[in-house]
Amino acid sequence: MTAHKGRQKIGAVFNGSTYIRAIYEGTHRVFYKWRHFAKIYTASGSITIPATAANIQVWCVGGGGSGGGWWYPNDVIVGGGGGGAGGFCYKNFGSSLAGKTISFTVGKGGVGGAGLIANGNKGSASLFFGLVANGGNGGTFNQSGGDGGTASGGSDNKTGS
Repeated sequence: MTAHKGRQKIGAVFNGSTYIRAIYEGTHRVFYKWRHFAKIYTASGSITIPATAANIQVWCVGGGGSGGGWWYPNDVIVGGGGGGAGGFCYKNFGSSLAGKTISFTVGKGGVGGAGLIANGNKGSASLFFGLVANGGNGGTFNQSGGDGGTASGGSDNKTGS
């Protein structure tokens, strides 16, 4: 416990996704409590946002492209190019989605190039309430890397590399 200008402060307590901070002011104890809801989704579905949610931030990432197959030009083994990263977008919705049920799509990575002399496949897009993060393109069998996916709808949209 530390003292600071007449206040005594105790450390933070973590309990699941709830962060609790207790502050003592003189002889009075005042508790501040914040609930953090953070989850990474790896499959499509829906979520009901709690009606009391005050600040909803969403990061949306598209599936990456797969690498290309390999081949033997002039008896030399050449590896395929890598797949491009999925696009990324971010948006802070504030409390505008509070109490709503939102369906979303989680993009999957592209399926790898099948054997010799095969190009990789494009990853699929991730979608959430107007946010679109497109999948990256597959790499080629002749060592060219795939282009990154684009993104739109967010306050910050990035193309994968």
